[in-house]
Amino acid sequence: MPNNENNPGYKQKSSLALDLESLSAKYRNLLTKYKQGVLDYIDNLNAESAKPCAKYKADSKNINQACYDEIWKKSGCTTTGVVTAGDWWSKDQTLNGLILDSWYWATMTDNTHRQGCYGTTEGSPYYIIGVGNNGKLRMRKSLESNWTIVNDDAANDLAAVCTGNDGKMIIASTTGKSVFYKDTYDGPKWIGTQGNCCVISVAMGQDGSLVGVGTDNKLYTKPNLNGQWKQTASPGGEYVKSICIAPDGSIFCIGNNDAVFKKNSYKDLTSGGWQYMGNNTCCIKAITIAPDGTFIGVGTDSQLYTKDSYKNLSTNWKGPYTNSCCVNGITTIANPNYNGAVFTTSKEPNYKINAPNLTEVKGQAFWGTGESSPDNVSGKTLQECKARCSNTPGCTGATFNLNDHQRPYCFLRKGEGDPIPALRDDYAIVPKSKQLLKIVESLNNEINSVNRQMQRKIDEVYNIYGEQVDKRFDQNYSLVNQYDTLNGEREKINDMIKEYQDLETSETEMGIYITKNYLLFFVFFVVVFIAIIILAMSSVDQNTSNAVAFSVINPAVTTAKAVANNVNPFYVMFGIILLVVISYLYNQYITAIYNNAPSFKSMGQLGIVYFVFIIVIIFVAITYFNKNKGTSYMPNMNLPT
Repeated sequence: MPNNENNPGYKQKSSLALDLESLSAKYRNLLTKYKQGVLDYIDNLNAESAKPCAKYKADSKNINQACYDEIWKKSGCTTTGVVTAGDWWSKDQTLNGLILDSWYWATMTDNTHRQGCYGTTEGSPYYIIGVGNNGKLRMRKSLESNWTIVNDDAANDLAAVCTGNDGKMIIASTTGKSVFYKDTYDGPKWIGTQGNCCVISVAMGQDGSLVGVGTDNKLYTKPNLNGQWKQTASPGGEYVKSICIAPDGSIFCIGNNDAVFKKNSYKDLTSGGWQYMGNNTCCIKAITIAPDGTFIGVGTDSQLYTKDSYKNLSTNWKGPYTNSCCVNGITTIANPNYNGAVFTTSKEPNYKINAPNLTEVKGQAFWGTGESSPDNVSGKTLQECKARCSNTPGCTGATFNLNDHQRPYCFLRKGEGDPIPALRDDYAIVPKSKQLLKIVESLNNEINSVNRQMQRKIDEVYNIYGEQVDKRFDQNYSLVNQYDTLNGEREKINDMIKEYQDLETSETEMGIYITKNYLLFFVFFVVVFIAIIILAMSSVDQNTSNAVAFSVINPAVTTAKAVANNVNPFYVMFGIILLVVISYLYNQYITAIYNNAPSFKSMGQLGIVYFVFIIVIIFVAITYFNKNKGTSYMPNMNLPT
């Protein structure tokens, strides 16, 4: 046997075969993945189109209940069965109008909205503690709720109030310029302090030290509640009416113009002057800063006003708030029953009710065509970044990075684009449909690449086996033509067989019909023959009857007797049986094989046979009676001799 292992041509052919097999397997695997990718993409598109509000636009009206429930849920509200799409007001609202109204319900902190949206009245992260015009302590659970009186032993002489550094203690100054405190706002008894005279406003810093406003409207400090007041000398002098300390340690005060001033630290009051915070801070008589940074002031009308953050006081005051009158002092304490995870923190309504579901792709980034917000957003988690993009108008994707920018960053982007390779810890946040389509396109490119490789390998095979391939192709073409010809002939034969079967069926049916008629004819023939004999014998005169008997019957009887005397009856019986058998076989042959009726000649011959058969019967009967000398039943014919 020849050794082909060292044959270069053999090795090349083997390599081509292996390569083609490998590429074919890879092609099949990619094709399976491609089909699954297309199915996933279609399923996602179907899911997007099945969203409750998918058929509505921003200005659509007559929103159905399913869409309204979706709006209510996406606004952050957790209650069910609260909104109704069927009433006249809801029907008259546009899609964006219902989104805005639901957002108000989710963000307003009064008891009515909190109860309606979240099923609880504990909707604010802090309680507001105020000193009423009657010198009594008051409390309200939120800016939008109502004041309630706090029952304690105060002598209706409270003037100002602040919160201790533990977030629970309440410290107050009285109209008598003394300082009292109690451990909680709802405690029944006020406790006096040492060295408590004489201040008109007070605030406690994070380290437990106190800053007070003296009766001369200058600042004083002491290290703790029971320490001694010490004046702080501010360069250029000062005139302070009320103070508060911010979470970052900065201190704010109200000046003689009822506007706000600031120093960067309550611990360093002797250096640096007060910073004027602008005309937009007028006109108030008491201030405080809530735990979430909200800047709260009591206006000269004794009602509450706010700014969103103490870090930006250039904005206008919001307020006055409903039923916020009438107080002179103000502070806040943390709400012990507040669960921030329940309530939305959205700063604006999310009109992207039909926004596509977002997914992330590790190691890639999405930049779109530009920024969807002017500043990069700091986000702690990937999920938070996704949520911000979903809630930000114009955001079509984002890039999140946890470690490479010294802190987590979420880059919100707008416009169309594809994810691109990026840092290892980058995450491209894109619509799920875009990611699935990207997968399908990638698989399609791989399939095309493998297909091109297979085509090149096939071309190499053709270069080696080209002539053989052509010959085999020609032979195959010839065989195909022969096959087509044979198929044509087979169809013709099938048609002929079908035609013959139809004729044979017709002949069979006709043969059955004729055979039935033939049997009937034979019966009639026998009956007619007997009838003719009877009629002939009964209708002729005596002379003719005697002549017939003498010329026909008597010779036949004489001949029969002679034969009976000389012939064995068993031979006669054998002959009769033989004739019957032959007649039966003849009939079966004609009926079963040819399935046709015998000719008239044959029927005549068969009639003669049956006639002879009758004569033989008569002959045998006569012979039998003669031998046995029995009584003859033949008529007595007196024939002349």
